[in-house]
Amino acid sequence: MKKVTSIPIFLFALFLALIPYCYLCIFINPVADDFVFAVQSQQNDIFHLIKQTYLYWNGRYFSNIFIYLNPITWGSFVGYKLVSFLMIVLFVLGNFSFVN
Repeated sequence: MKKVTSIPIFLFALFLALIPYCYLCIFINPVADDFVFAVQSQQNDIFHLIKQTYLYWNGRYFSNIFIYLNPITWGSFVGYKLVSFLMIVLFVLGNFSFVN
């Protein structure tokens, strides 16, 4: 008798659960903070902004890089949507590689 494992079923269910989130990336639009950080990064040195935000605002390095290097800085709304999709995909791949 062949033993059926639940891992492929779980991975398929996980894939199905992520489809709506990937679809919703089409409708993502920047909000006020995204525009403010984009203007700041256009007018100032990026390394100075990351340091200032780290010291006086939130104390995180990596998220500050995402804040100031968003595609809105270069005027790309499509890039904003693609980055959101890529973050979902890379998060899933990172978790999958961590588990394996």
